[in-house]
Amino acid sequence: MAASGNQVVMVLLRKGLRGDPSLENYRLVLLKEVSPEDREEILLSNIEGFIDENRGDRDNLFLGIPGNKVIFKKLSLPSPTEENLKEVLGFEMDRHTPFTLEDVYFDFKIVKRDEARKIIHVLLMLVKKEVVEYYLKLLQRINVKLRGIEVFSTALYNITTEKAHGRKNGLDKSWIGKSTDWLKTYGWGKKLLAPWDRFLSRGKSEEAFMKESTRFLVNIDDDSCELGVIRGDALVYSRYFNLSKRSGEAGTDEEVKEKVDEILSEIETTRLSLADDNSEISQLIVSGNGVDQGIIDYLREKENVDAQLLDNLHVKINASEAREKVSHLSAAIGLALKGLKSVALDVNFIPRELRPKKKINWSLICGVTVMVLFLLGVSSYTISFFVKERIYFTELSERVNGLKGGVREIEQMQEEIVKIEGKMESLEKIKADDISKLEILKELTQIIPDEMWSTRFSYNERKGKKEIELSGYADTASEIIPILEESELFEDVKFKSSIVKDRRTNKEKFNLTATMSSK
Repeated sequence: MAASGNQVVMVLLRKGLRGDPSLENYRLVLLKEVSPEDREEILLSNIEGFIDENRGDRDNLFLGIPGNKVIFKKLSLPSPTEENLKEVLGFEMDRHTPFTLEDVYFDFKIVKRDEARKIIHVLLMLVKKEVVEYYLKLLQRINVKLRGIEVFSTALYNITTEKAHGRKNGLDKSWIGKSTDWLKTYGWGKKLLAPWDRFLSRGKSEEAFMKESTRFLVNIDDDSCELGVIRGDALVYSRYFNLSKRSGEAGTDEEVKEKVDEILSEIETTRLSLADDNSEISQLIVSGNGVDQGIIDYLREKENVDAQLLDNLHVKINASEAREKVSHLSAAIGLALKGLKSVALDVNFIPRELRPKKKINWSLICGVTVMVLFLLGVSSYTISFFVKERIYFTELSERVNGLKGGVREIEQMQEEIVKIEGKMESLEKIKADDISKLEILKELTQIIPDEMWSTRFSYNERKGKKEIELSGYADTASEIIPILEESELFEDVKFKSSIVKDRRTNKEKFNLTATMSSK
């Protein structure tokens, strides 16, 4: 789930039989026109609805937050500190940042090792504790537990790395080279590995170019932009900035050019701030809900660089209409990947003690069990027929003796089942006498016109009297009373408070109650 100021993007990824992730569903929640006091309720309602609709887990959710809530800091530290780097960073937090360790949650990644100077280059990422704790407490209201929180840039880095490497069909040559380095210490080993060296040398010119070049992840929102800087294969920096408000009409050529020029200026400023005067920008990977093909075309024309729209991911897309929105969904997809597989850059601002415990991987256990049983079966097949028969007979005898002692337990369980079934029948009778809440919501959905919408619904029963309370917005709020009274489910419809005109939406805000009909 990617949460920005104007919208929330939710995606559902599932793993196929071959282990490949696939996009099964998504939901976009627009918050730009929603009042601040209603945002939390609308957000929680949509999250819970999305989880229930897809029968998803409530403890396998990953959240992305915009870069304006995160501080990125590049550090150079002595190589010996790598052994206990987390403790060193925590101890010196107030020296490297404006905060103390008690004020923030942090994560870090080593982006480069300088063996000659015995220095490691570290990317420190930190967020104020109140930001993380806000989301944790907010989602606790609907019994949802966050497994991870990170920034958009790291999620986009993971999805672009997944796409670029194509690990599904590729051969990891670097692993082969590293695993055979020890053989080269011997003369015969060098001769033996000579063919491998020729094979591994293919494509080294492209790899060298990638290591020297600089790529930018450009995530454009309606009024902001987040930049991620990739040097070689590592994310080395990220920054967030607000876009200037445009005086012209949105979507025009002039407006697009002004926006692109501002973004390019910030990219150049970022490049120079990282002391990259001699490093050329090899690629701009653009995504976000504020990007279209016009921006991509102007970027290519303006800078003559390889500007690519992030609209083709290494993920199978099964959700309808999602192919046209891939660039909008890319950050959320990068977040969700962590729930299915390991990723190149595993960043998490939630401390381990606050994360939900990992579930037991029953599919893996079952697979290993089946494999073990298969191997046992193959090995036992070599044993003589007589010995197998004797073992089988002994095993059956032990099972029969064990079952004798469990017969009484089974009979007791059957008696308990009969009692439970009787209680369930009683509960079903009670349930049948009450009106289903889903039927009430269905009725309201069908009778309320499209130009009206509700922001709050509650159902109460006091002293045998069943009532609903409904709040929302309408062009003319008084029209909703006759609409509800015409329904067979409601009667005695009346306003609970006076009607208020909302200046922002130019609609009337209403709050009414209705009694459930006894017909």
